[in-house]
Amino acid sequence: MKSQFFFLLILIFSFSAFPWGRVGHETVAFIASQNLSPKTAAAINPLLVGQTLVQVSTWADEIKPHRRSTAPWHYINLPVCQPILVSDIPRYFANQGHTKDDNVICQIKIDISLLKSGRGSLQEREYALWFLVHFVGDLHMPLHIADDNDRGGNSKQVRFFSPTSRSNKGHVTNLHSLWDNLIEIKAAEDPAVLGNRLNTMLNPSQTKKWSTGSIEDWSLESYTLAKSAIYPDMNPGADFSILKRSYYSQMRPLVDEQLEKAGIRLAFLLNNIFDP
Repeated sequence: MKSQFFFLLILIFSFSAFPWGRVGHETVAFIASQNLSPKTAAAINPLLVGQTLVQVSTWADEIKPHRRSTAPWHYINLPVCQPILVSDIPRYFANQGHTKDDNVICQIKIDISLLKSGRGSLQEREYALWFLVHFVGDLHMPLHIADDNDRGGNSKQVRFFSPTSRSNKGHVTNLHSLWDNLIEIKAAEDPAVLGNRLNTMLNPSQTKKWSTGSIEDWSLESYTLAKSAIYPDMNPGADFSILKRSYYSQMRPLVDEQLEKAGIRLAFLLNNIFDP
């Protein structure tokens, strides 16, 4: 009952400041929910407190104004100006201006460990699940992993031309928000419709391939995508870039694949925890 009250309280106070990335996170959770084993679905049900996996997917963003200490848990800034290998990642944990566990990679591992052990209070395990659902999504958003001294693209302003707009002015936004909104000024798609479309496009070989590797491997994959596909479109050393009109058509398939990977990998982790 206490956890239900806490959940509702957070919703009430955070609704007016709903976070960027809602459609993306809910889409990831929808895909994951379609790929859970029956045993896993039954096991996590008590931890959802009457909600669905989709509904709890944005909770970690909603509580940030009230629990500021959790803000660094959503990202890790790996510099795109340097070559990074999986073996290099641990040395960056302590270089974020926070403690060594204050990054998305470590927090995912902490949540997995707590859920696997079955220890802790019911509320602690509820929160571990809700954090895990969100952080796996964050791990697959390239600008939560990569950085060019621009706060993961937050400090890079861009002029974006919507594919349906005939305007010559475009829209000015920042690079991070553009990607958080699935290469739109404000993502307005129905996560269930988008998630269902992406889920039906998956094939067993993709699912099997993506359900391998470590958390570090997945983070390096996102980092590499940012370094090879996102940052080359930015004007070198500039805080403002005009994106080409084909930007949406070129980048949206990459976004969709990241959502698919995140959903499949979230389901893989949960199945491994609750139905090994």
